[in-house]
Amino acid sequence: MIFLWSCFSEPVSSDWLIEGPELNGWVVAQGNQAELFLEAERVGTNGIVSAEWVRESGIDWLYFELETGGGAAQAVLRIEGKEARLPLGARSGEFDLVGQAENKKTTEDEKQLDLESMLTRIAREKTYWDNGHFVLYDGEEQVGDMVLNDDSKVSLYGSIWLTPEAQSPNISSEGGDLLLELFAEPSLQGERAQLRVNIPLREVVIPTSHVPSSLDRRFELKPEQLSAVKRRELKKFAVEQSNIQEKDWLSKAGPVLLNTLSQDCLVFEQPDLLELWVGYDVTSERIDVQDEGLKSKGMCRINFEPNPPQHRRRFKGHFDQNGIVGHIVQN
Repeated sequence: MIFLWSCFSEPVSSDWLIEGPELNGWVVAQGNQAELFLEAERVGTNGIVSAEWVRESGIDWLYFELETGGGAAQAVLRIEGKEARLPLGARSGEFDLVGQAENKKTTEDEKQLDLESMLTRIAREKTYWDNGHFVLYDGEEQVGDMVLNDDSKVSLYGSIWLTPEAQSPNISSEGGDLLLELFAEPSLQGERAQLRVNIPLREVVIPTSHVPSSLDRRFELKPEQLSAVKRRELKKFAVEQSNIQEKDWLSKAGPVLLNTLSQDCLVFEQPDLLELWVGYDVTSERIDVQDEGLKSKGMCRINFEPNPPQHRRRFKGHFDQNGIVGHIVQN
């Protein structure tokens, strides 16, 4: 009997050096086992750890234990070509750390690690999550704050969203993510706001669909607490910015909609444009006006009113060929 697989019976081995601004470390693998060390700003291995090594279709997978601010977690490192990728979120590609993987024998100098510094950073992350108080940042702008513990509360105050009062979210977990659902304005069709909070990276995404998208908005959680006075100031500023943006949108969208009215001013000939006006009651009418010669002539007018008044839906008024007239009905 001939064993065709006998020529492949020798143990397979491979080493990698991983470097990059997001992820650094090394891997020494042989057979189906490996040793590795990984470090990043907010996660890392507890020194050199053992891993299970699997190679499939030219892709190497290493399964091991990773230390995060939320505690120890089962993680997988994916190495394909010259890329090493460490997924930290439940959705593919959303919360990944990436480094350059060089397939080479690592030297003892390259294996040097600053374990104490890394474990100090991770311990600090654990303290943040044990405390559970965070402020939500959009770049440098504070747009919300949350308490994530047994009595979780979320307040949002940006030009894109607002919680009139602190909300108690429904919380579920999915991998390294917490999914928070809560009421926030604008809620144009009774929908609830959803935040996807990644514990290892302290990042937040507002998902626009079931899969990650470039349209998703991303934020950072910083371990801070706000005073009630500061929160009121931020909410006031959020309302002011929202009103500016709403008025600007109305001044641009109004003439476009006006141009779609039929000659008798009763029919919108491009009704799909009305979908952009969800949250407003929109009606049209024909009015009589006098020109400079005091002759009467007809003119189309569109009336709009928020239903109900809420964040980003505060203006009531009308527009016609002379422009827009409106006022705030909620502030």
